[in-house]
Amino acid sequence: MSVAWLTVDESDNDAEVLCAAVTAALAAAVDRSEFAALAESFTAEEGADAYASSALVGNLLHAAGRLCLIIDDAHMLHDATALDLLAGIVRWAPDTCRVVLAGRFEPPMLTTRARVAGTVIDITTNEMNFSADEARELLDHHGLTVSEDVLNAVMDKTAGWAAGVQLAALTAVRSDNPMDTLIRVGGADRAVADYLVDEFIASLPDSTKRILIATAIPDSVSASLAAHLTGTTNAHVILEALTHHNFLLTRSIVGGEATYSYHPMMQAYLRAESEHGDRTTSRDVRRRLALWLVQHHRPFEALTYAIQSADAATVETVVDASCVDLLLDARADSIVELLGGAPPTVKSRMTTRLVVALARLGGGHRASAAVTLAAFDSATASPSALERALASLLRAQLALRADMTEPDTLAAALDGLASAQTESVAIERAEIRATIALEETAVELCRGRLDHAERRLNEARDHAWAAQSPALEVKCCEAASTLHAYTGHFGAVVDDAVTAVGLVERHALEESEPVHVTQTLAAYAAALREEPGAPRKADARRWAALARSAVLTLAETARTIEELTRVGGPAQGHRLRPRYTPDRDPLAAHMRALLAPEVQHRFLRSGDRTDAIAYSVHVRHKLGDCAESAVLTAMVQRYDGRHAGAHQTLSSVLRERVAPVHPLTLLWAWLEEASMRADHDTARALDAMRNALEHAEPENLLRPFDYHREKVRSILDENRGRFGTSNDFAEVVRGAVKPQGGRSAVRLSPREMDLLQELPTFRTTDAIAAGQFVSVNTVKTHLRGIYRKLGVNNRRDAIAAAQTLGLI
Repeated sequence: MSVAWLTVDESDNDAEVLCAAVTAALAAAVDRSEFAALAESFTAEEGADAYASSALVGNLLHAAGRLCLIIDDAHMLHDATALDLLAGIVRWAPDTCRVVLAGRFEPPMLTTRARVAGTVIDITTNEMNFSADEARELLDHHGLTVSEDVLNAVMDKTAGWAAGVQLAALTAVRSDNPMDTLIRVGGADRAVADYLVDEFIASLPDSTKRILIATAIPDSVSASLAAHLTGTTNAHVILEALTHHNFLLTRSIVGGEATYSYHPMMQAYLRAESEHGDRTTSRDVRRRLALWLVQHHRPFEALTYAIQSADAATVETVVDASCVDLLLDARADSIVELLGGAPPTVKSRMTTRLVVALARLGGGHRASAAVTLAAFDSATASPSALERALASLLRAQLALRADMTEPDTLAAALDGLASAQTESVAIERAEIRATIALEETAVELCRGRLDHAERRLNEARDHAWAAQSPALEVKCCEAASTLHAYTGHFGAVVDDAVTAVGLVERHALEESEPVHVTQTLAAYAAALREEPGAPRKADARRWAALARSAVLTLAETARTIEELTRVGGPAQGHRLRPRYTPDRDPLAAHMRALLAPEVQHRFLRSGDRTDAIAYSVHVRHKLGDCAESAVLTAMVQRYDGRHAGAHQTLSSVLRERVAPVHPLTLLWAWLEEASMRADHDTARALDAMRNALEHAEPENLLRPFDYHREKVRSILDENRGRFGTSNDFAEVVRGAVKPQGGRSAVRLSPREMDLLQELPTFRTTDAIAAGQFVSVNTVKTHLRGIYRKLGVNNRRDAIAAAQTLGLI
C-alpha cells in the first residue's frame, strides 16, 4: 500500500491551493507514469468548484490503487471552500483508499453521513496516550532506566500524553540529576513551557489567556465557578470551545454541571504564570475562590485559598462561616497547620483560637484546649455570640474527654450548651444549632439519660437537614447508632452504618471517626444477629483507627468489640480485661452493660475464673446494684457448680427486683436460667426458653444462644411446637445453633467429651478423676487421646482448639 502524506498549513486555506497540494502528494506517492500524467491533467483545470474538484480527486484516488492518504495538521483548515473540498475527498474516496485526518482537533466539516455509514473511525486523545509500558520504552530510548516510582511520577505529571513524556525525557537527559528531574518535571520547565506556548497559547487573545490563568488555580472548575472567578459570564463558553480544540482540557459532568480539568502540565504552566504575573490579580482570584468554596461546604479548600490570598478579612470570613465544617473535616491536624500560616491578626482572634483548640482536642491535646478555654473565661472583651457557642462546645468536649466524667461537670457543660443554643447566631445558623444539639446528645448519652438524648438527636437531625451539611448528617448517624446500641435496637444500628457510608460515598467525604464508630457498632450488632454483615477483614482498618482515638470511650469500645467479634480464633481473655479502675472506666455505662455478659462468657470459656470474678467486681462498682452485676455473679456460680446460688442470684433479675441498665441483659439472664434447668426441671427450662425467645425475636438475636449451645439445642429439640407465637423463631434459632457433631470433624468419645468440658476449669487431674469417679491414669489416658485428636500438646492449646472447633 502506498502512502501519500500532506502536512497542511495556513496557506492551504484555499480550495485550489489545497487541491493542488493533495494532487502533488498523490503524484509523489504513486510511482506510475500514467498516474502522473492523469494528475498533471487534473491540475491544469482551473475554476472548478469544491464539489467538482473533490470528485476529480476521487477519480485520482480510484486510479491510485491501494493507498493511504494522510492529511496532517488538518485542524489548520478553516476556510469554507477548503473544508468542502476535504469533506468531498472523504466522501469520494474508494474502498481501496484510506483517508487519515490528523490534527489537534477535528476540522469543522460535515462527516455525519460517513459516520452513519460506519466508514469513520475516531481515534481520540485518550486512545493515543501512552501506557506505562510505552512510556518506559520511550524513556529507555533516551537512556533513562527508571524505577517504578519514577515511572509513576512521570505518568502522573504527563497523564500519558506522548509529547509530555517526550518533553520530560528531553528535559531529564539535559539535567545533572535525571531521575529527580523526571519526578519534578512540569509545565514550569523551560522546554515544556516553550512547547505549550508555541503549540497552544501564543495564538490566543489576551482575554482568553486571563480566563485560563484564573480557572487553572483550582484543581477543576465548573461553569458557575469559572464565571465567578473571571467575572465573565461566557467563560464556560470559551472553555467549552477549547475542549473541542484539544487544548489539554477535559470536560466532565459533575452534579449535573459541566466541569473542566486541565492537563497536569498545562495546569502547572498556568499556575506558574499566575504566580509570576500580577500578584494582586492572582490573590483576588484566590479570594473569590475561597468565598465560593465556603458557600459550597468545602471548608478545607476554602481555608487553603483564603490563606494563599493573604487577605486577613477573607480568612476571618472563612473561619467564621466554616468553623463547623472545618471541625467536622477529617484533616484536623492539617487545618491547625493551615491556620498557623494565617495573618497574625487572624491567629490572635478568639474565634480562631477556639477553632484551633477544638481541632487540636480532636487529636487528644486536652491541655492546650483547657488553656484556650481559660483564656476565654478570663478575657475582658465581650465575646461574640459565635465565640460563646464555640466555647460551650469546647467545654462540653473537655468534660466528655476527661479521665473521669464527673456528673457536676457534665451538668455544667449541658447548661452552657443550652445557653449557647439560645444565642441569636445559633438561631440564624442551622449548622451551629445542629452541632450544639449533637454535643447535647453526647452529654446525655454519657449521663445515661436516653430519652433526653433522643430528643436532642431529633433536633440535631432537623438542623443538619436545614444546614444541608452531609458531614453533620454523618455525625447524626454516629449519635443515632450509639443511641440504638444502648436501647437494644440492633437492626437500626446496622441501618445507621449503611446510611453513614452512603453519605460519605455520595458526597465524596473523607472517611472520619464518626463513620468508624457506626461501622464498629454495626459489626457487633451484625455479630449478635449472625448476619452476613458480621466483621470482615476490611473492618480491621476501621477498628485500628478507632482504637487510636483520643476519645478513650471510643478507643475502649473498639478494642473490646474487635476482640469479641474477632474472626479466626477464640478471644484472648487478657485482651478483654478492663484497663482502668471502675471509677475511671471510660466506657459509658450502657456500653459496659451491653458488652459485660459476653465478656464474662469469654472469661469462663477460657477457664479464666479469676478474671471473671474480678470483672464481676469491676461491673458492680461501675454500674452499681443492677441486673448486669447479678447475671455476671450467677455465671461464676454456675461455672463453679453452685446452681442453687446461681438460681437465687438470677431470681432478683427474672422477678424484676433489680433493673437492667441494658435491655439485652434480660436475654442473657433467661438463657442462664434455661441452661441450668435443662437437665433436671424441663418445665422451668421450657418457660425460661420461651422468655429468652421473646426477648431475642424482635431483633433476631442469635449469637447469645450459641453460648449455651448444647442445652439450648436439647430444649428446642424436646419442645418443638411448644413455644407459642415464637415457634417460627425457635426454628430459626434451632437451625443456627448447630449440635457439636455438626460443628467439627473431630470425633471424641463420650468419656473424652465429658473430660473436655472439664479442661477450662483448670482443675487438677486428681480433682477431675475424683469428680468423675475414675482413676488418675484413666484421666491421663483420655487426655492423651484428646490431645492427639485435636493436634495439640498441652491443656491450654486443647482449650483454644476445642473453642475454635465449637466443641466447648
